[in-house]
Amino acid sequence: ESDDSRSREIRFFLFRRLIDDPVLYYDDLDQDTRDYLDRQRPFIVREIERATGLHAEIRAEGIAMVDRTAELSDYSLPETGTDGHLTLLLATFLANRLRAGINEPVSRSVLEEETRRLAKLHKNWRKDARLPGSEGTLTLEALTRLQALGLLRLLEGPDPLVLARPAIARFGLRDPAPETPQVLL
Repeated sequence: ESDDSRSREIRFFLFRRLIDDPVLYYDDLDQDTRDYLDRQRPFIVREIERATGLHAEIRAEGIAMVDRTAELSDYSLPETGTDGHLTLLLATFLANRLRAGINEPVSRSVLEEETRRLAKLHKNWRKDARLPGSEGTLTLEALTRLQALGLLRLLEGPDPLVLARPAIARFGLRDPAPETPQVLL
């Protein structure tokens, strides 16, 4: 295996990951691949943008190739309906934990409890979302979507854990800024 063939293998790997995956996290790369990306990032990003119309968002934790037209993406956020709203609200819950400096995984049962709480609050959600026991399926579907978007990692176990990834903060809702009182003269 020559240096040329190893470089070509790394380049193909990076092109594939940047086009196929919503986010390429630096901590998912081995050192050789990370070094190659650091040296070749401008070329790789420019070629992908030119060929696909995707736009690179380069952050401290990785690179996201954003599909501004939503023509190339399998999943998107936000989406309409109960499932889309729940997905966005769970993303917000996880993003707020990261913003508060809580980087530890959260158990899926905690997120199911959050889904139960949200279902009680949102009376406009479809009826079956408020049925006892529906929180498990609804939560799993939302988490699967967030994982497909590269926003979290599901860790299997007796009570599976959910590890929020940094890019989730891009999608979490923020509380609106308080209104500035107006002074009437």
